[in-house]
Amino acid sequence: MDQFRVKGNDLADYLHIDNSLISKWKTGKRKLSSESETLNTIVDFFIKLDSNTDFLNILSLLRTAYPGVSMNGSDKMKILLKRWLTEDEAENYFLSKQIKNINVKMTQNILYKGDDGRQRAAMDLVDLMLESTDKEEIMIMDYDRSTWKYKDIDFHMRWFQKYEQIIEKGHKVVILDFEDRSFEDRLQQLTDWLGFYIRGNVEKYINYGEFKGIFKPSLLVLKDKAALFGITAEGFTSKMNVQITSDKVMIDHCTQLYEAAKSLCSPIFHPIKQGDLEQLLKIHLSMEREAGDMILKDTVPYCMLLPEELFYNILKENLVEEDRIETLLDYYNEYSETFFKNIHHFKYRVLLDEFYLENAMISQKELEYSFLSILTGKPIFVSKEYCCYHLDHMMNLMNTYKNFEMSFGSYQDKDHFKGIDIYLKKYKMTIASGWSKSIYSREPSMNDTLYMYYTSLWDGMSSFDKDRTIVEQKIRKLSGFHSYDV
Repeated sequence: MDQFRVKGNDLADYLHIDNSLISKWKTGKRKLSSESETLNTIVDFFIKLDSNTDFLNILSLLRTAYPGVSMNGSDKMKILLKRWLTEDEAENYFLSKQIKNINVKMTQNILYKGDDGRQRAAMDLVDLMLESTDKEEIMIMDYDRSTWKYKDIDFHMRWFQKYEQIIEKGHKVVILDFEDRSFEDRLQQLTDWLGFYIRGNVEKYINYGEFKGIFKPSLLVLKDKAALFGITAEGFTSKMNVQITSDKVMIDHCTQLYEAAKSLCSPIFHPIKQGDLEQLLKIHLSMEREAGDMILKDTVPYCMLLPEELFYNILKENLVEEDRIETLLDYYNEYSETFFKNIHHFKYRVLLDEFYLENAMISQKELEYSFLSILTGKPIFVSKEYCCYHLDHMMNLMNTYKNFEMSFGSYQDKDHFKGIDIYLKKYKMTIASGWSKSIYSREPSMNDTLYMYYTSLWDGMSSFDKDRTIVEQKIRKLSGFHSYDV
């Protein structure tokens, strides 16, 4: 306040509060909440006051407090001023002395305390990334349990939205994870990240035990810009305190630590290159050839369970090139041969959402078969009549083979992965598709988590949605409503 030549009474009048509260803030007897509207009003007061000097006072104060941090943009200035107003002033023995040593450089790191501080630190680093006009890369290694992220629903939503913006802007995210997490923790992470994995610009790696011990590091590096780091000791520390530094030497050091950890990890998934039909067919066929039960979760009936004649007609009517049709028919026949061998030994559970299909058939003349679109490299639309014929064929499979089970009810509201097509081979493999892209994984923790989740979802469904007789009645009713005689 002295730097701005502002008296306590002036600020108190502006805020309509008692001057004694201003004094308590200045002496540290009362703390300003980083989330309070009062803090936003105080920041606006000083920015408005300093606007006549092109913010010289504010910029001088912030550059002293946060050397090396970009001050571009009013939003960034507000974020840093809010941080400066709410942080405790550090008492540092070493900075109070004169150190004459060429190997010592005095820089100011920003300390964030506990889970609330960890939230602020994560958001500050993400905000810095989003301000950049360059394509950035952020590297994340968080061994500490993610309670700081999930305990506050509002924060978790804001955090998720920030990462959506990061992906949309084309920035790159690289994540290191650890296998010894609970099922709930792994499921929450997949709920957050699976869609990002498919959309691209995200890599994830997993460590299988080389880091086991009492120490739990947390490290986020915004390449060449800033680094966040902290560490806890299991059973000894009650919370994690983290720091952000913009010192280049420390950023390079944190980057090297990250790369060292990454060298002990394996990829958790692999993207399937768009347009690479040979790779896509090879992966799907290898999945079908594996022994084990299957779960098929699709927004429309699974295209590889079409009758051959209908499969051909759909490709032909969508003007797919003849050479690609020939390739897909060869694949279809190989798939079918394997499927009819496996169905005698392994369960196939197909999840279809009755309400989604019913609404789609009411509102649309044709339905897009998204996986078939990926196979052909172009949008494939299927008439309602063909879709009903497809459902009829799957109903016959259900009535012929005891291992072929279908659910036909409403599950999408409960589905953590709504809008993503997921094909699971128990204990073996996962293929996930969406946004005209696909990924696959043979990594056990990801496969097991998704298989356990969808098995639980299946088991929790009403018998009304899984009983063969009732499922058949509901499919016949849906088909009859659309004037298709099955």
